[in-house]
Order: sequence, then C-alpha cells, then structure tokens
Amino acid sequence: MSNPIEKINSTIITTGENWQYAHLPGFARFIRQQHLVAFTQEQLRLCKEVDLPLLRQLAYMSEEELLEKSIAGQEDLLLHIENNTLKERTEENYRKWETDDLEIITQNQLVPEDLVLGTYVRKQAFAHFLP
Repeated sequence: MSNPIEKINSTIITTGENWQYAHLPGFARFIRQQHLVAFTQEQLRLCKEVDLPLLRQLAYMSEEELLEKSIAGQEDLLLHIENNTLKERTEENYRKWETDDLEIITQNQLVPEDLVLGTYVRKQAFAHFLP
C-alpha cells in the first residue's frame, strides 16, 4: 500500500451506511484527554483567521464564555468520534438545525460558509495535533 490515498481509505471501514473509523477514534481520545483546551483554542484562533461568519453571530459572548461553550462542543464531538458514533451525531445536528432547535443560534444564522470553513478549521486543528 504505497499510494497515500489507499492508506487514507484503509482507515475507514465501511459497514453499510455506518461510518466506522479505524484510527481516528484513538486520535480523538488522545486529543480529548491530553489537549482538549488547546485543540479548542486552536480552532477558535483559526475561526477568527478565516473570519467564520458564525463568530459574528456570537460576538455578544465574552472570550471566556465562547471558549467554555466551544470546549463542551468539542468534547462532545471527540467523544462521538471515539465511540464511532459520528454519523449519529451528524444526523442529530441536522435534525436540530431542521427543526430550529439549535442551542446558541437560530437556523437562519447558520450559513453555508460556516459549514465549509468550519470543516476546514476542524481539519487544520486536527492536523496541528498530528505531530
């Protein structure tokens, strides 16, 4: 398996419609247990760097409150990755958005750029902790 794409694809075990990861759960556990605050701070830094629209909606929050809420959200995400229940979490978040049952913002405050840039930010944060 010398092709990098094959190596990446080999880390995902597909079982029907479920998303099952071979290596990501351990990495998520490591980040959650050892670097949760730093991981969250890195994401917030990157969100500011890319000017994530959602941050403008949360401008009323203090830096401490934003960090606190973000830590809770990241811990939840990482736990779902650890438990290979990311698909269920994604579906639940979609249902919350669809029914406008989001905790901090409304359905209309979330724009497509938040999803695209948010995915980029999360990828960059994970990459930051790979070494």
